[in-house]
Amino acid sequence: MLYKITWQHYLLYVAIALLIWYGIILWLYYRDEVKRLIERSNGRVAPDEEFINEVGEEEEDLLGKPAEEYGVSTVGSEGISFGVKLPEDAHANPYSQEELLQGLIPDVLEEIKEVMHTIEIENGDKEDFKSLFKLVSSKYPQLVVSGYLDAINKIISETAPFNLSDEELKQLWE
Repeated sequence: MLYKITWQHYLLYVAIALLIWYGIILWLYYRDEVKRLIERSNGRVAPDEEFINEVGEEEEDLLGKPAEEYGVSTVGSEGISFGVKLPEDAHANPYSQEELLQGLIPDVLEEIKEVMHTIEIENGDKEDFKSLFKLVSSKYPQLVVSGYLDAINKIISETAPFNLSDEELKQLWE
């Protein structure tokens, strides 16, 4: 009886059986994806809607929703703000003196580096340095009363190509 079946009949039978098998698998497990693919190819669903549907659906795992990293929080667009709410008094400063100096000190140090670089390139002397540094000290008068002035003066005396006395360092900020 097997001698009556040719290779062509056998391969045709296997191909039909595979098509039926994969059709059943697609229907049972991938029904939604196939429908979405057919609708998209027919032009019924816009690609943006498909993306919104995929993003909007959150997959639930057996263990639940994954925890975010420490210090990270997810908020909606209404929860984002880019500044400090000011009190009713518009003249009140919401920042403390320490918070204000946190931004100023790196700026001052960068400008001091630029002055030192200019003096080095131009082969300037102490008087040139003093005249250039007057521009820096006039931009940041609030540093005179801060507790960081000694540390800044120490950096200046260490990086300057010439010796500066304590009296000269005090005169730089006046």
